[in-house]
Order: sequence, then structure tokens, then C-alpha cells
Amino acid sequence: MNCKISHIGLAMLCLLPAVSFAIPTVTPNTWTRVTQLPDNSAVNDAGNCGGTPCGRAWFPLEYHAGAGKTVVFGGSVAGGCGSGYINDVWDLGYDAARGGWQWTQRRSVNRGGGWPQGMDNHVMTYDADNQYLWILGGTCGGGYGYYDYQTNNFTQVGDYNSADSNEPHDGVFDPGFAWGDGQVVVFSGEPSWIENPGKRTSAFDTAMSSPAGWSVKLSENGIPPSREQIEEVMVYIPTTKRFLIFGGQPTGAPGSGSNDTWEYNAAANSWTEINSTIVPPSREMHVMVYDSDNDVVIMHGGSGRSDTWIYNPNSRQWSQLDNAGGPSRRLHGAAYDSANKVAILWSGKDPSGSDTDDLFVLRYDPSGTGGGSVASDPPGDFLAQ
Repeated sequence: MNCKISHIGLAMLCLLPAVSFAIPTVTPNTWTRVTQLPDNSAVNDAGNCGGTPCGRAWFPLEYHAGAGKTVVFGGSVAGGCGSGYINDVWDLGYDAARGGWQWTQRRSVNRGGGWPQGMDNHVMTYDADNQYLWILGGTCGGGYGYYDYQTNNFTQVGDYNSADSNEPHDGVFDPGFAWGDGQVVVFSGEPSWIENPGKRTSAFDTAMSSPAGWSVKLSENGIPPSREQIEEVMVYIPTTKRFLIFGGQPTGAPGSGSNDTWEYNAAANSWTEINSTIVPPSREMHVMVYDSDNDVVIMHGGSGRSDTWIYNPNSRQWSQLDNAGGPSRRLHGAAYDSANKVAILWSGKDPSGSDTDDLFVLRYDPSGTGGGSVASDPPGDFLAQ
């Protein structure tokens, strides 16, 4: 185990050792539905459906590189505040001996109070420096803080009890949210009853453990025009040191979606619109992950969609992955499992609005990328919160 002095409280931080796995065999460039193995010792609660996490929506899924596991936290399973919004933690990893993907319940649903409460519409990102999963916002919950996989504990940093000027994003829903180079960058988001983020880009220095780590980088005049958005997705691309967003729902216009692409350069504190030769159709409630093995971004689905797209950050071009066969999903979770070299999709809602609980993986092969014809926009199937 590798230990170092952390900037957070000057505490000793022991990083989890690198994890190696036997890589599963899958057909390249095709979403494959795979077997999920239950945790037979999981606590029987609102988030447990036979030893695997219950299907849900409005939840984050994130790969923890230190542990070599994909982590899911909270979301909406049924009902509303206090009953349908949960705060459980599960992890997922490939079991080569059994030929399936093993779920483990790390924390059961806790109705006893404290942070984080049961919530949905929250976001989560992996901090490679400290090996934390940072969590922000959420309906019926909110606040800001991190989950430490090693200790299996949460630590709250933002209180969410008032509209604090020094906490510019801790009380919003569904903003763009990603960690890169020692900071979490947050863009726009849906207003809550506590806070309206407006058209704003903020950052949090993850070497700090208090609201003093927050700073507003760009206000309305410095961000992409007409980009007060929710349900967009942000990822960080380490090879270009840019934060990427695509699409999203213009506030006040549910179901509309958009199809513009923007990159944020944190060092220059500037946004740039990307004009790709081929542009994916508009969407919201989609997912994007950074494929570190191929240095591309993989985007899938969204409201009424099942298509898969590849973004090359070096050429700044989108291309459609032909015949990928992905499920029609929105509000699903996605992560890139670098140990197993696959993108993962789990749960979310199907076109009828029903929660799903299936698991798909995709291994991208650049030699098989198709140019792809652009599909027309589907009928709106937005499902209100």
C-alpha cells in the first residue's frame, strides 16, 4: 500500500494498490449484455433487489481506478423524498473465475439522517490524487463532499443549508461536473430551492477540505451563450487538459435537448465551441465516458436514443459507431473500466419510462469505427421529475 502526506488536513493518505484483472472477452464495438452476480450477503433494503442494486434513475456511476471497481451511489428507485430516494453504495467488478460481473453492497440504505441523505439528481466524479469520489447537489439531499472508498466513509464539505456566496455550486441539480488536474470543475445546473447557479463556471481545489476551496471562474458573460443547461454531461480529457460538454436541456424547455459541443480550458479559463464535420443529434439525459486506452470520449443514448458516438479530442471530430447495438436509455449510469478496458452502462429508464436493471459493456476498437449516417431526432419522451 502506497502512503503519502495528503494536502487535506495534512493527514497520512494511503492509496489503494493497483488492481489487475483477467480481461473479459467481448465483441469489439458492440454493446454486450453481461451477467450480473449478486451479493448474497447484502442487507435487504430499498436499494437491494435480490443481491444486486435495484434499477434506478438520476444517479451517478463512476470508476474508481485505485480500487479497480465501478461505484454507484444513491438515486431514485420509487416515490419521492424520504421513501424513494436512497443513499446506498455498491461496487462492481469483473469476476474472471465465474465469468460475470460481481456486485458488492458497501453501504446499505440509511434513513437515520446525516450526510449524504437519500437523493437523486446528484453528480459524482473521481479524484485520482486523493482517490476520493466527490459528490455534489441532489434533490432532497444536496451539499458537497466526498466518499473515501478505502475507509467506506463520507465527509461533508458544503452544508447546503443556505445560499452561501463562498459555496457557488453545492445546492444545484445535474450540472456539468468533472475532476481534472487537482480540481473539480462545475458548469451551470438546475436551480434548487436554495440556490440558482445561473450561467456560471466554478471550480473546487481538491487539496482543500472547506468551502474556501471554491472559486467562481466565469460568470454569465464568460461562458458559452445560452448555456444555462441541465442534463448535460461533462468529462475531463487528460491528454488535452480540456473539459468537454455536449448537449443538455435548456432550462425551462424539458425534452428539447441541444447538440452543441464545447471545451473548457481551465488554465486559460476559457470556453471554445467545437465545430465538428459531423454533429450528433441533439440529446439530454445521455452519458459520456473517457476511454483512456484509446484517448477518445464515448457517448451513448439520451432521451429516446440508443446511438453511440466517438469524440476524438485531437481532431475535435465526432463519428458515429455503426451497429453498436446499444439499448435505448436515458438517465442511466456509465463509466470506463480501465482494468477491463470496457465502457459500462447500467440501469436508467427505457423509452416507456420504466426503470431497467441490465448491464452492458463495450470495448472500443478504433479500426472498426464507422463514419455513420446521422439519425433524425426522435419524438420527445421526457419524463418529469
